[in-house]
Amino acid sequence: MRNMSLTIKPGERVGLVGRNGAGKSTLLKLIAGLIQPTEGKVNVRGKVQALMELGTGFHPEFTGRSNVMSSFAYQGVTGARARKLLEDVLEFAELEEFIDKPVKTYSSGMYSRLAFAAATAIRPEILIIDEILGAGDSYFAGKSAKRMRALTAEGSTVLFVSHDMSAVQMICDRAIWIERGRIVADGDPIEIGRSYAASIRKQEELRLRAINLKLSRGDVSELLTDTEVDRVSILRFISATDDAPITPLAVFEMVLERNGEVIDNVLVGEALDDDRNQRLHLLTANGYMNWGAPQTTSQGVSYREFKNCGGQYKHAPVSIKVPLGLGELGEFSVTVRHSGTAPDETVYCQIFDGLEYISIGALEPVTGTGQVINQRFALGTSLLLPAPSDTSVLAERSDFEYGEGSAWIDGVDFLDQHQESRRVFSFGEPFHVNVKWGAKRDIPRMAFIVCIYGMDGRCISQVVSPFISATRERRTGLVKAQFDPLMVGSGDYVISVGIFDGMTEGQSSGEHPLDVHDRQYRIRVTAPNDMRMDRGIVVHPVEWANLESVE
Repeated sequence: MRNMSLTIKPGERVGLVGRNGAGKSTLLKLIAGLIQPTEGKVNVRGKVQALMELGTGFHPEFTGRSNVMSSFAYQGVTGARARKLLEDVLEFAELEEFIDKPVKTYSSGMYSRLAFAAATAIRPEILIIDEILGAGDSYFAGKSAKRMRALTAEGSTVLFVSHDMSAVQMICDRAIWIERGRIVADGDPIEIGRSYAASIRKQEELRLRAINLKLSRGDVSELLTDTEVDRVSILRFISATDDAPITPLAVFEMVLERNGEVIDNVLVGEALDDDRNQRLHLLTANGYMNWGAPQTTSQGVSYREFKNCGGQYKHAPVSIKVPLGLGELGEFSVTVRHSGTAPDETVYCQIFDGLEYISIGALEPVTGTGQVINQRFALGTSLLLPAPSDTSVLAERSDFEYGEGSAWIDGVDFLDQHQESRRVFSFGEPFHVNVKWGAKRDIPRMAFIVCIYGMDGRCISQVVSPFISATRERRTGLVKAQFDPLMVGSGDYVISVGIFDGMTEGQSSGEHPLDVHDRQYRIRVTAPNDMRMDRGIVVHPVEWANLESVE
């Protein structure tokens, strides 16, 4: 982790999300004092209670009762108060019949129940939970969320790590997305959840496209080792003199793109910029490569320099895993953000083709102080593609829209009983979802999906239409989902709308998405003006019968 700045206030419930190896657990260990930073500082004001992973904290040979009492004694609580707290733990964990059995006989769910109940029996100032609740069931997760909300209301701070965005949205009021040891986004859990889900979906799509093509591994050289889903390409920077440049060249970022769509990037000089598990990573072996140590500009931007570090191979290389199944190598490009070369020096960007390095262009020279240059290099060709003045490419679809594309959503609107467009409705009144659609081919079994999510990420209601056909005579249409009456209780909700090929209620998820707008729409449901009673999440219709008493 490097160049991370973060402030968490008392009483906040903060969820940390990110892929394996992103740095979430490292950050929690720094906060818990289990490891010390090699640079920078961590200021923690308050006593930390950490549930870092299953299997730690309790002795497997001791009974649950002994372990809980020992944890209380470690916190300075003994005697009658400890026995009273033990009763609270047993009531919360619901493990009375197992409490006098060795912990080693517990299931992972039982262990997590006991560990969480014991850790929160005495109100902690800072509670850290790293995935341990993932071993429990949804019932206990709900109880735990309620307790964490109660703790934060009393001033406790909760830090929660999970790969389950629904759990983060249910428990936390703030989410932080971490990748490569840096903060990608920090804010509202539902917004962070959408962005994180889009990122994961993009990576899964790359993997599935390759698998669907039934790619097989081929004979390749030691440097050019393809996996089943990626072709590993080695890029390098090298001076025209086959050496390092005399004037150091600062490199800030490298971005892999396909037809203008960003696949992945590496921020040079930040944490994990040379992690071989990443799609783009620097090759920085000391004594062999000419990448300098990570540095930071006065504005806080990280970089490394390509300079003479005594590297045996004279160059500064980068490994790039190009995803197979998306297209030919020539459809991909790499944009390099750098400081510019000295006017009297030439530095090439080259790609290794399995036999030798081939130049795909030269880096532009510096023309002014503090200048940053963005250059795009096409892979699989020797022609340099100059970057336009504005290197950002507007995508036709947002990150929250996906699908195969042979049918598409042309517009979504929400209407009341008078067919007026609205975003605020009362439960018990009609609620109509209108979906305009188009198609470019015959699709005999289109299914339309409308899913209503609570702000905690839970699915409140999901409906699927009967099959609708796109034919040569009918390439557009309008589908209406009529919720009459609307039975969703008061609150804010987000809605996903999608078209799937052949989906039915017998499937857990759509296998063939044609076009999906994932949580793109937001509505509010209120109670009628004359109603004050809390009716809950679902306002279910009910019939009452007035019967005579029967003896």
